[in-house]
Amino acid sequence: MLRKLGIPSRFKMATPNKLITLPHDDHFISSLHLQGNVLSVYETDHTLLKLFVELWITTDAIFGETAVVEEEDGAEEAVARTKVADVDMETGAEEEVIVAKYRNNRDNYSDTTARPPEKRVKQEIHSIGYKRLQEIKTKDATEIVLTLNTGRSGLKELLAEPLIRKDLFVLLLSALSKACDCDTSPQLLNGLLGTLVSTDFLIRHLTLFFAQLPAEYSHCKIQEFPQQIKDAVKVMKTILDRMPDHFVDIIPPTSTLEGAINQLRISSDVIDTEITLMLEDLKQITGDLMQTRKNDKHKDMLVDLSEEEPPNNFRDIPIFPDVKDIHMDVEPFIRPNIVSGGYKGVEHYLDVQFRLLREDFMAPLRDGISAYLTMQRNPQAKGSNLQDIRLYYGVHIEYPLCTLHGIVHKIKFDQTRLKHVRWQSSKRLIYGSLLCLSKDDFNTLIFATVANRDAKDLEQGYLEVRFEDSTQVSTILPKDEFILAETSAYFEAYRHVLHGLQETTEENMAFKKYIVKAATSVDSPMYLRRGYAAYDLRPLVEEPRKVSRNRHLNLDDSDGDYDSDSEDEYEYKYSSEPRLNQLKNVPLLQLNRWPNAASLNFDETQLAAVQTALTKEFAIIQGPPGTGKTYIGLKIVRALLFNKHIWGVNNLTGEKDPRPILIVCYTNHALDQFLEGIQKFQKTNLVRIGGRSSSETLKQYNLNYLKSQIRTRRNIPKHIFAGLCSARDDMQYLKEPMERAAELIETTRKGILNDDCLLPFISDTHWNRLSDVTSSISREYIGIRQVGTSIPLWLGLTGEVFMVQNSKNKSVIMHKDVDHIVKEDKMLAAAAAAADDDDDEENLIDFEEEADILQSERFLDDEDDDNLFLSQINNKKRGGVANLANTNIAMDLDAIAQQSDRRSSVVGGWTVQRKNKHQLKRDIIRKLNSKDMMSEQEASKIVDIWALKIDDRWRLYRHWVAQYCDEQKNILGNHHQSYEAASKQLSEIQDQENLTILREALVIGMTTTGAAKYRKLIQQVQPKIVIVEEAAEVLEAHIITTLTKGCEHLILIGDHQQLRPNPTVYKLATKFHLDISLFERMVNNKMSCERLGQQHRMRPEIAEMMKHFYDNLSNHESVMNFDKIRGVSSNIFFLEHDFKEENVKDTKSKSNIHEAKFLAGLCKYFLLQGYSPSQITVLTTYTGQLFALRNEMPKRLFEGVRVCVVDNFQGEENDIILLSLVRSNEEGKIGFLKISNRICVALSRAKQGFYCIGNFDQLAKEGDLWSKIIHDMRKSGRVGKHLKLTCQNHPQNVIPVSKYSDFSAAPEGGCTRPCEYRLDCGHKCEMVCHPRDQDHKEYKCRKPCEKVICEFGHKCAKYCYQPCESSCSVAVKKLLPKCGHSQVMPCHKDPIYAECKSRCAKKLPCGHSCLKLCGELCTRSDECKEVVQRTDWPCGHKVKVKCSDKPDVCPAPCNTTLKCEHTCTGSCGKCRSGRLHIQCTMKCGRTLVCGHSCTEPCTRNCPPCKKKCENRCKHSKCPKKCGDLCKPCKEPCYWQCIHQKCTAKCGDLCVRTRCDMPCEKILRCKHPCIGLCGEPCPRKCRICHKNDVTEIFFGTEDEDDARFIQLLDCPHFLEVQGLDQWMDMAESGDSNHDIQFKGCPKCKTPIRKSNRYGNVIKQCLEDIQRVKQKVIGDDNNRQKIKRHLNRELLDAEQGENRLKHSIWRELKSMLQLDLTEEQLVMTENKILFLKEISKIRNRANSSRQLTSLRSRLSALGIRRHLFYGYNGGDNEFFPIEDELSKLENWIMKPRLRLSEQELEDISTEIHRQSVFCNLITMKCNIKKNKVKLSDTATRYLEKAERILCSSMPLTDPRDDEVKELLKCVQKLHPESMANISEEERIMIVKAMGFTPGHWFKCPNGHIYAIGDCGGATVEAKCPECDADIGGRHHTLRSDNRLAREMDGASYAAWSDQANMENYEFDE
Repeated sequence: MLRKLGIPSRFKMATPNKLITLPHDDHFISSLHLQGNVLSVYETDHTLLKLFVELWITTDAIFGETAVVEEEDGAEEAVARTKVADVDMETGAEEEVIVAKYRNNRDNYSDTTARPPEKRVKQEIHSIGYKRLQEIKTKDATEIVLTLNTGRSGLKELLAEPLIRKDLFVLLLSALSKACDCDTSPQLLNGLLGTLVSTDFLIRHLTLFFAQLPAEYSHCKIQEFPQQIKDAVKVMKTILDRMPDHFVDIIPPTSTLEGAINQLRISSDVIDTEITLMLEDLKQITGDLMQTRKNDKHKDMLVDLSEEEPPNNFRDIPIFPDVKDIHMDVEPFIRPNIVSGGYKGVEHYLDVQFRLLREDFMAPLRDGISAYLTMQRNPQAKGSNLQDIRLYYGVHIEYPLCTLHGIVHKIKFDQTRLKHVRWQSSKRLIYGSLLCLSKDDFNTLIFATVANRDAKDLEQGYLEVRFEDSTQVSTILPKDEFILAETSAYFEAYRHVLHGLQETTEENMAFKKYIVKAATSVDSPMYLRRGYAAYDLRPLVEEPRKVSRNRHLNLDDSDGDYDSDSEDEYEYKYSSEPRLNQLKNVPLLQLNRWPNAASLNFDETQLAAVQTALTKEFAIIQGPPGTGKTYIGLKIVRALLFNKHIWGVNNLTGEKDPRPILIVCYTNHALDQFLEGIQKFQKTNLVRIGGRSSSETLKQYNLNYLKSQIRTRRNIPKHIFAGLCSARDDMQYLKEPMERAAELIETTRKGILNDDCLLPFISDTHWNRLSDVTSSISREYIGIRQVGTSIPLWLGLTGEVFMVQNSKNKSVIMHKDVDHIVKEDKMLAAAAAAADDDDDEENLIDFEEEADILQSERFLDDEDDDNLFLSQINNKKRGGVANLANTNIAMDLDAIAQQSDRRSSVVGGWTVQRKNKHQLKRDIIRKLNSKDMMSEQEASKIVDIWALKIDDRWRLYRHWVAQYCDEQKNILGNHHQSYEAASKQLSEIQDQENLTILREALVIGMTTTGAAKYRKLIQQVQPKIVIVEEAAEVLEAHIITTLTKGCEHLILIGDHQQLRPNPTVYKLATKFHLDISLFERMVNNKMSCERLGQQHRMRPEIAEMMKHFYDNLSNHESVMNFDKIRGVSSNIFFLEHDFKEENVKDTKSKSNIHEAKFLAGLCKYFLLQGYSPSQITVLTTYTGQLFALRNEMPKRLFEGVRVCVVDNFQGEENDIILLSLVRSNEEGKIGFLKISNRICVALSRAKQGFYCIGNFDQLAKEGDLWSKIIHDMRKSGRVGKHLKLTCQNHPQNVIPVSKYSDFSAAPEGGCTRPCEYRLDCGHKCEMVCHPRDQDHKEYKCRKPCEKVICEFGHKCAKYCYQPCESSCSVAVKKLLPKCGHSQVMPCHKDPIYAECKSRCAKKLPCGHSCLKLCGELCTRSDECKEVVQRTDWPCGHKVKVKCSDKPDVCPAPCNTTLKCEHTCTGSCGKCRSGRLHIQCTMKCGRTLVCGHSCTEPCTRNCPPCKKKCENRCKHSKCPKKCGDLCKPCKEPCYWQCIHQKCTAKCGDLCVRTRCDMPCEKILRCKHPCIGLCGEPCPRKCRICHKNDVTEIFFGTEDEDDARFIQLLDCPHFLEVQGLDQWMDMAESGDSNHDIQFKGCPKCKTPIRKSNRYGNVIKQCLEDIQRVKQKVIGDDNNRQKIKRHLNRELLDAEQGENRLKHSIWRELKSMLQLDLTEEQLVMTENKILFLKEISKIRNRANSSRQLTSLRSRLSALGIRRHLFYGYNGGDNEFFPIEDELSKLENWIMKPRLRLSEQELEDISTEIHRQSVFCNLITMKCNIKKNKVKLSDTATRYLEKAERILCSSMPLTDPRDDEVKELLKCVQKLHPESMANISEEERIMIVKAMGFTPGHWFKCPNGHIYAIGDCGGATVEAKCPECDADIGGRHHTLRSDNRLAREMDGASYAAWSDQANMENYEFDE
């Protein structure tokens, strides 16, 4: 199984849930907890490798598992490496654990005495035994050392064994632990320890011992574990103390022990505090040694990296990336953030910060594009996900839009690939996200940012973006198509901060001493160094009374003036309380003279924090959860504001310096909370800048509101006001035509433009045809209401209209109703389902969508600033623009959707059927959005636009619309640059306006986003004091650029043990420390940090968890007396489960349905306990879980409950927190739940009750912190699989719940016992036990009311709580005077006016009862719905159908084997009892010549392929369908190299030869290309990928000079000589080879794109073209057939056998289409069949007229009517005309072809009707001639009639039998033949319309006629007797003769005599 010696080997080992450790060097951590992952081991030290593998296998044997060991060759280095990827679904974090190589020189120890000398004569030494160890253990430490250190002790032999018995090993540990106490023989002790590290004691035996601990189930043995662990830890610690170089040997057992302890904490309580501390101490020592070694070993490398001079000045680097940044061959130059120690200088610091921050938004874009290009080069990699970017395809730039901040552009992308995206919640395309567009695989780049995001627009694929370089946009053509890459980084913040870093210098950077040099000694603020400074701190204790001095402030609510306040404008009055006196004049810098904490109502930590904040120029205050960071921050601000006379002066001159305090917060919520607190004591001079605030209190302080106020009051500097007006006037002047043009472009996607709008772009020819035809259309004929425009009609939106020419060259209108175009399909159901989904969405609880939260943080309130941007003018003019746009629309899509649900509705003048309107709208939108349009050249060739197919009409329409849009875009382009310039001018003036406001402010509040954007304003305002809340969450660069040169005081408030900054690139966080905030970096550098130590939020049980994060966190007395949570047994509980998580599509997040359901049930339970929804918050750690929770929480039950992600709840709290941890999987991954910061936030939000659900076994195994928390909770009984619910009313009733269904035992929040409370009405409460509304004030008694309300003694029918009725509604039975039935009705109702609801008692003619009510009209007999079993139908099937059904709906399956040998899938009714089968529905599936599979139903000849044509070249792509003939490209051929160039056209065969010269290009790897000149370079290198390149396929790949061709249709590359032979093979073969593209020899992918084999491909294309031509048919031949068919149709219109006009018209319209030969043949067959039917109809009509003339219809007695046939029942008949009409309808059904089966069926049926007509005629003659039939003849006739009227097909034997029967009748009774009277003869001759001489007799005397010229040209059979009739060559058969009695002719119409009549002879 293993190679123990010799060649190095690579092993892969996998085993589930195993803690695996490896020895390693000093570079990396060496332990890895594998769960289902694969560990790859590279090792050249085979002794060590054998040891490790044996250890693994032994471990598996003990655990009863099987190790999987695979051997692979090719290891090149001694390194063991594995990667465990734990991608955090929220942040994309990836943790990498690398196990490095084990040192080959492991035997080099510090103490050489540990290695005994080798002996020449080796004596056998046995391993030390159990008794010997017991004896040694009893000795003292020194003696144990001496004994075990001897060479013959047997210790080495014991440790060399593969497995040591557990009890023996425990005894050994005890002895070694005791030996470690030896202090008399240090050299010997070192020798003993050297033996341990030189053998397998640590890496095998001790590690294996620890791994086995959790598997022990004996309670007694488990109790011994603590001592065993302590002994082992003591031995390891001693080794570290004495032999620190061997710390790497300690790491494997230490890691294994940590995992074992975590599992033991779950299952037992044997792990005490001492063990935990010992392990922590051991880990600390190991970590320190590792870090020291790592620092020593990499010191030079790190020093070089940190001190390496940057390649360029960071100030010269552009903010936006360029192509070089995207396509980098080397890693970008970045250096890590120095978290410990200082920087060399300001330039060094700024360079590091700038490059790291730029790389944070650059890397995802670069890596994502690189991954995309890799996938493009390697199609097999297309399944991999792009982690760094999101791609959008089919992107087109639509048109620009005017905004206050400049031009934005509407773009369109292909949203069909993103149908699964829920745009309302998706983080895709969030405002401010960076976008990169390219149309050439990112060789050129266009950058933009998302300017506006609307979820509804995104669903349609529309988005508004702002381009960075507007000059690039001007070069974009409408047809240009882009791919768009999106990175989620909020670029606007990066942009401003990066600019700020570039503009920061040594001179203007604040606090360099601390930020750059990391000084720990902090000075007092500059403004306090002028001399003695004392603060009045009384406002911190008591609210003073403000006494005005009759002066007002501009920003005061009362008058709106805007002057800055000063201390002499008012005075404050305080109470006379003595303690306030000592607060009046506090010497700020003399801390010993400060009042004590109690005087200020502080605890000691709060006092220290306030002292630091007020006396240090760089202050850091850490506030653990609940300790009141905001509270202390507000106290600090209040102290500063009240004493602004101290800091609000110039330090040099002492004059007033009214610079403000700047408050910076990370989130809008934190900013609102902080400013609302400030607003309580600072009512004026407060300005808020940031995201849209949800605070009504702060509305009046928003920057926009303040600007609107000063503008309204005209309190604005004149030069600014004049500049604003001028800039706005300029913008408005430019905006009006641009807005109008944009609106007109927008209308093109809102509906169909009318013809007047498009008139300038429609040629005269097209316009004349469009208007002429429209005006000639009859409304009555089309059946629609037409108003004003013809475009919708022409596009087929109200029915297809075609124009054809008749014989008189007049236009004939062909119209097909819209229902034939827009068919109901699954999309209607989808639309209904979507509507239902929308309704469901409205019924679910509301929560903040992640996308909305992100947008609110990014979107500043000034983004929609100045909605009054000439709003009055715009409101007046916008309506005009909208009206103008509306007049341009002929059919409005919105109007279609908004129509009420009537049977039909009128849209834009056109009637649209309601059932089709949803599909119609979708169909129009799809066609409007299509980019397939006609070219100008193609459009100019069209003569009759009505003759176009519908798809071509839409293409022409889009061509017109494109010209229309181009004209509008030209208008936009003419004003684009001017508008941008005016916008920038306005922006600069607005900055000045903002500056005037900010300079008058005393407090400015901003989010970090606002601070980034308004950085330049801040630089001008120069705030003297900056306070940053949530400072530990803010990137350091954001704070640095907020500081100005004039900042003298910086206060950072936060908690680095909660949430950290969140860089976009995880690698920059972990490897380069970008996630270390300035706050945390200063703490790490030992700067003084005051931590608040008393929490005021959590009850003690909850706060107890915080000990794992903070030391000495005490509880305030206010949290000691919280009420217990009602209805549960515990105020805090961790509910454990093992239900698995699920992946959430598109978001890469997770959800856990079990947890969602349980928390929904628990939340409902707490609401039933009487808690208000606002007291409960449901938190989750994953966004994906939000939607799972929402789906379980209907709004009617949970409205008001907040559901939120933990990260968005930072800084907030609530009474009851329900937490879903989500993670539970087989792999054991817990994602970012292992990050202590997030755990801290999640566990510290609850005030009174905390309930958490999760897989705590998994969490404890994967996280040491979770292990400790769960262990503590388990000890206190707060972890379990069931949460105990306790009934408030019946405490003895306890309900354990572990899943959602368990809450059913407490349906109303109590238990299942009845309430039985006596109500005021005397009834009892019927509810089960309910804790809410115990006084029953809200309860409604639902017992029946007992009051009498009428004279009959009836009681009120309402419930007890409802008001009684005014009239009696008790149901009583009354007699109805109209029908005599009795009916129940309300007591007060008069029976005269009642409608009888009794069932109608009448019987229908069929014998069944009427289905209607007595008061309704009776059911008609043809509406009877009674289900009956029929066996009397002609088909003979036994079926259950409705009584009114006819035989043509028989549901019995047909199952006939058709001509195609498939089984018919129709039913008996559909197939007319097997006489007319439905078309075979089996799929053809044959491979077409183009390579696609035929998707049509079963057919002999496959129709042309309907898929999109895949033929393309570098110039263009064929837009046609695959089955259509392709037009060859006429552009010059692009195949050229430095040696040759093709001069032919692209679509013709190339005239140059293949170039066999080698490619001279150099690959990225710096090696030469292995391809050929002028061909694409292969993606492999002969040197770098030797095995791949030399893999033998053709046989010559391993030759040194072998050259390769890279195929473009697949990822393979092949040797050129072999591939040449392969491609040319068909040409050398016979001419009968298959016509198909040559495929890749490896994967068979058709080769369509290749310069070298272009002629082979083109030749194949020519062959395919010829096949297509054959399928479609020769155009001349098709035109010939068409002309013939048109003549046939003309004859059918005017001849004796004319067709119905409707049928003729439809056939005529079909011939106007572009039909293939096969379709023309089908049309010809249809015409022939229809003519035959017309002949039969004519015969029937003639006979009917004769019968009518003789008035014998009722006297015939042959069934009922001469032309009626038997229908299977005793007395039921159907007319022949009906049968003929059905045949005609069947023939005219739309179809692509007539199958053999259909041809045979219709021929047989037509023949049946013809014979049946003969039979009826014979019967008529018999009756007319009064022939008395013999019994035999009667039987013959009846039998013939039965056969013809049978439901069975008329097969040849049955047909022969009928003919024989009729012949027999004729022989028996010759007089049954036609013998007509004179009147009848005249009628017949007149009806036929022949000239004399056309009537003849068969040999048996039966009369027949010859049409046309009257000459016999064919022979046939007599229909009556089957004798031969007719003749040839205009010569009658000799046995036939002229029937002179019919028309009195003397000679035949075609005869010599008749011909002579045509000449005139002279006398």
